[in-house]
Amino acid sequence: MASASLLEFYREELLRHQACLEAQREHYSELAILEAEQAIARVIAQLDGLVPSRDCCALLESLLRTFDQVTGLSGWTDPSRLH
Repeated sequence: MASASLLEFYREELLRHQACLEAQREHYSELAILEAEQAIARVIAQLDGLVPSRDCCALLESLLRTFDQVTGLSGWTDPSRLH
């Protein structure tokens, strides 16, 4: 069974994807934004039920990779961390 910290980690990652999507709103159609936001919201809403499953990490990692294909979050650099 997954710990509360694992649940919080995935929740924070999903919220980061949501924020990244919002920052890129001007680059996507309203329909694309709406569908992506709904998908992220659905996963967040179901997160408590997903995390206790045995294969939750594989499932959530796959979902995060899919969201990353849309948001490109993994390629973003936090400007406050640059020297």
